[in-house]
Amino acid sequence: MSEPRKISDYELYLISALAHGAKVSDLPVILGYFGFSAHSMGSIEKKLKTLRKSQGCTTNMQLVYVLRKKIIAVDIEKALS
Repeated sequence: MSEPRKISDYELYLISALAHGAKVSDLPVILGYFGFSAHSMGSIEKKLKTLRKSQGCTTNMQLVYVLRKKIIAVDIEKALS
């Protein structure tokens, strides 16, 4: 059995923002606030699709659940203000 792939910092903030209630449409602003280069919605959706596939998930919420132990504190209200 292969080891699960390591989640990058970018992916960690992506999943953590969703776990804290961010909308997918807010993710470029939130990621930019935390120092990640602003990505298009298409690239974010592609990254989420890749993550879902690698974790055997069909939805973003299922992905958040599967990766729940890796979630970090993300102040999305501050990032969006």
